[in-house]
Amino acid sequence: MFGDEIFFDQLRKELPPVFTREFASEKIGRIFSAKSMSNADALGIGPSVKVRIGKKIGYERDSFIQWLQGKMKRNDHHVKKENNIYYMPDSTSFRMF
Repeated sequence: MFGDEIFFDQLRKELPPVFTREFASEKIGRIFSAKSMSNADALGIGPSVKVRIGKKIGYERDSFIQWLQGKMKRNDHHVKKENNIYYMPDSTSFRMF
C-alpha cells in the first residue's frame, strides 16, 4: 500500500459522515485552510456534496475525500506544480506547492 492510500484509508476512518471545513482542515493537517476550501466552493471547484446548516457548510465524507484525491498528484517531474498535494515518498509525507 502506498503512503497516499494509507493516508486516505486513515482519513476515511477519522471523518464523520458530515463535517465542517474547519474540522476537515484540522484532520488533513491544515494542508488546506477552511478559507481555501471556502474559496474553492465559491469558484465551483470544491467538493461536490455540501450541506448548509445555518452559516456553516458541511462536507459529505466521500465527496470530500474524492475532491482531495483529485487535488493529489504523484511527485512526477513533468507535472505542473501549483496548489496541489504531492505525495513524496522520500521525505515528509505530504507538502503543498
